[in-house]
Amino acid sequence: MISSAQILDCLLYFKGSFLRKELCNILSISPASATREIKKYRELHETNINYDVSNKRYVASKEFTPQYTHDTNFALNLIFENKLIIETSRVNFSATNELPVQLPNQDIAAQISRACFLKQCVSTTYLAANSKNAFRTISPQQIFCIGNLWYARAFSKESGKNGEFRTFKLVRFLNSKLSSDAFVVQLDSEWETNIYLTLAPHTKHQQQESLRLDLGLNDEPVINIKTNEVLAGYLLHDLHVDCSLHASLDPLTYQYQLMNRHELEDIGSMILAPGFEG
Repeated sequence: MISSAQILDCLLYFKGSFLRKELCNILSISPASATREIKKYRELHETNINYDVSNKRYVASKEFTPQYTHDTNFALNLIFENKLIIETSRVNFSATNELPVQLPNQDIAAQISRACFLKQCVSTTYLAANSKNAFRTISPQQIFCIGNLWYARAFSKESGKNGEFRTFKLVRFLNSKLSSDAFVVQLDSEWETNIYLTLAPHTKHQQQESLRLDLGLNDEPVINIKTNEVLAGYLLHDLHVDCSLHASLDPLTYQYQLMNRHELEDIGSMILAPGFEG
């Protein structure tokens, strides 16, 4: 059982601040009860928390140190609510993944998480798959989980000619510290652009009716999944969707087929989709 004090500590650690109404919503308690819980925490850990009068919110002090043991996966789900859960035309459909979630270093994850909300720039070393350890200055915007991995979406000052948005695996950040650079406030057009993934049972699979039940299809031939350009390739990979031009992947392994491939050819994340070649 997670205590109220542990939830408060978690919010300060992974978010850097919170409103009383947030605590009310998370714990399903009244404002008066939330005030009492905050008071108890302040009495126990006085140097950890301050009250920002102008913004009417509680903030982590400069001396803040977590006073409780936290589960990184629980904390990130709590803070970000993992709301990129796909929207479909009929049902919420997601793949199951038997692998455990690969958890990043907790202090690094907490700092990047706080930076999203506090609009802070972070200096870090990132181990990319196609390069040596690279120093990066990032402005984190979003954190999300797909399959068994947590990702950060951030503006990377060192990427491209003048910096650009990139998606990073949290487990690959080797260190992190606050940077004196200004936080980049810029529209992430790929994140903001919604698209649809149209899926159907693989045309070469022998058990069409079984796959129709998996997708929640009744009289409809396809299911439409609403997501954004950043997440498209990750979702298709996690759902094991055949995205090849002629549905040439093994239908026993890739039981679903992407039916609107032609509409997605210019989307960057599609490089991750099974069988896709732009």
